[in-house]
Amino acid sequence: MHKDHEDKPFTLEVNQRCHECDLVESDLDPIYQKAIQVLKKDAELAKKMHGGVVKAFFVSDQEIQQLNRNYRDMDKPTDVISLSYFEESPFPGEDMVGEIFISVDTAHKQAKEHGIPPKDESTYLFIHGLLHVFGFDHETKYDRKRMYALQDEIVGHDKWRVIAEDDE
Repeated sequence: MHKDHEDKPFTLEVNQRCHECDLVESDLDPIYQKAIQVLKKDAELAKKMHGGVVKAFFVSDQEIQQLNRNYRDMDKPTDVISLSYFEESPFPGEDMVGEIFISVDTAHKQAKEHGIPPKDESTYLFIHGLLHVFGFDHETKYDRKRMYALQDEIVGHDKWRVIAEDDE
């Protein structure tokens, strides 16, 4: 751990780049703080958690499609993209942990498909993106089970897992 990061708190910054955002920082901060506490229960992960800033951006399908094309070589919109700097050695004074980009357009479409409020869908996508920032993935059955269990614990129920499993 870099000495500049010792004992820094985890903070969240939210940037709304769209007109129909369902969440604001005050909505996300409690779930963000709960997620940090849940993640710190993992002893190995806790050793690497040094504090810092996670930035969440609520964007349009057009903007997330551009990000998806640039970072994942996929020229189509997606629901959430996470850029993680968690495992990187920071420059002195920098405290960026990661960035989460959530498409409000896609969140609204998925909320309608899932029969849930758009605010809930955006919250689930935020948590999902946050877990990616901290190194979790869902490529294998084992990883998916582990990631979904953490999402359930953070949200406080397993409704999101049912939705995610139905989408696979």
